[in-house]
Amino acid sequence: MCAICGEPAKLYTCSLCARHVCSGCFDETHNVCTGCL
Repeated sequence: MCAICGEPAKLYTCSLCARHVCSGCFDETHNVCTGCL
């Protein structure tokens, strides 16, 4: 489950805060979640 929006989806790990987030809450260009962007 995404730590930002709660979406039950494939998760990515933010390289700064280590939160597990969905693709909608993750910036693949910078490898960080939208909270750290």
